[in-house]
Amino acid sequence: MKQKNYGFYFCITTLLMVSCFSSKAQEAPQTQKNDDKNTDQYANQKISTIPAPASQEIPDPVIGSPFILATLTSQPAAIEIDASGSTLLNSVTTSNELLSPGELALVPEYALGKGSPIQPGSMTAHGIGAPIKINGLFIYPSALLYVGNNSNIIGTNSSVITSPLENLQPNIVIEEKYHGNRYTASYQGNYTRYSTSPVDDTDHHQFQLAGDMLFTHRAKLGWNLGLDIDSDPRGSTDHNLSPSPDIWHASTISSLFTYGSDGAIGRIETEAMLEHKRYVNNPETTAGYNLDESDLATRFIYRVAPATSLLIEVRQINSDYQLSTSPNTNTDRRLLLGIIWHANTFTSASFKIGAVRKNFIDSDYSNYSGLNWDGKFNWSPLRTSALELSTTQVCSDSSGEGQYIVNRTFEADWTHSWSAFAQSHLNLIQTTSDYYGAVRQDRTTSYSVEADYLLRRWLKLGVGFTQTRRSSTQADIPFIRNILFLNVMGSL
Repeated sequence: MKQKNYGFYFCITTLLMVSCFSSKAQEAPQTQKNDDKNTDQYANQKISTIPAPASQEIPDPVIGSPFILATLTSQPAAIEIDASGSTLLNSVTTSNELLSPGELALVPEYALGKGSPIQPGSMTAHGIGAPIKINGLFIYPSALLYVGNNSNIIGTNSSVITSPLENLQPNIVIEEKYHGNRYTASYQGNYTRYSTSPVDDTDHHQFQLAGDMLFTHRAKLGWNLGLDIDSDPRGSTDHNLSPSPDIWHASTISSLFTYGSDGAIGRIETEAMLEHKRYVNNPETTAGYNLDESDLATRFIYRVAPATSLLIEVRQINSDYQLSTSPNTNTDRRLLLGIIWHANTFTSASFKIGAVRKNFIDSDYSNYSGLNWDGKFNWSPLRTSALELSTTQVCSDSSGEGQYIVNRTFEADWTHSWSAFAQSHLNLIQTTSDYYGAVRQDRTTSYSVEADYLLRRWLKLGVGFTQTRRSSTQADIPFIRNILFLNVMGSL
């Protein structure tokens, strides 16, 4: 039985809080103001869905500033579109992106982790809070601690396991800027403990080295090297239930090359990714899912109006499953057309749709031909409120049932700041999964509500509730999961 390391929790949290207090005691207002002038757009990048008005300068970091409330929020960034109209879709591969939409819908939010924010068009991580500066390096430490209860850990309608939970997510980003280029080294940990079901405890680690390099005002290159030590929680896949979470290691290398200046009418983007994923336990259920994958895409973006651009994208994904008898090895080819609209700072949208063909090497498997789409709409009617709507359809490889799965996802996300210190967040996600080669259709609906309060510029408290419901045409698949949690997020 795995022993719970509460001492580790205590040490990490104590060290973070001590460093926060000591840094605040040593800071002088004038020094902080000078530091802010020395940091560039990356050090001050906002990660909230709440933008500042275009005509209003972002205020200095002072206690109670809405900008700081946005900086400390744990919600992901809004998709921002630059002046040229490009979405600049990232090819940075995280542990979350190695899961299909159906699997993501079944994994609790705290187990996915927040990670370091990644801005569109950037391959490097962006730190949270204020940095420590050592010989030209900017070091951003932060941590997020969850305490709560999970009413259905493995997502089943029989033999339900309920347990209190503790989850710790330490994060550190080390940044260096040299001759207009930016380089980062980052670590994101995610440690989950269940007091009544230690067999489901998990330790996740994500290491990344990345760079954003500017060769000329037209040519840019971003690159990322990653190592993930992660796991599939029990119940998140369709194969037989394992005695413990399925642990896997994945090494990735990805790049994004852009040619075209910010104000150019046309722009070309090429992205590439290689992934090497291997499971390290439960071979009786995981041997067939060791995978080598390559992903290559090229897109051309053409501005047809000051606020509107059109795009065409060609993509090929090769998935090579290492088990010789695996029928899942396939080639996925996509041709997509899209439009990008950036009306102003408060309203933007992007949508691309096209044909996808998935060819399997196993002649017993039916090849898939259908539609693939990805759309987002961002609207901020008030400076303190932001709404994001998104929808996707993607064909995913089977994880144990059927030949492949077509997942359609719709999501609505609303964030509102009630004051300089209080913020609320509502989220609704619905994923419909059609299993081809099996008589099964699932519908997974998840909604969450969270309220946050900023005690200090560097310390935020939150309370929230999440419910996940899955219905299915198969009688043993539906379940309900409720998660109630408190969280504390700290940075410098």
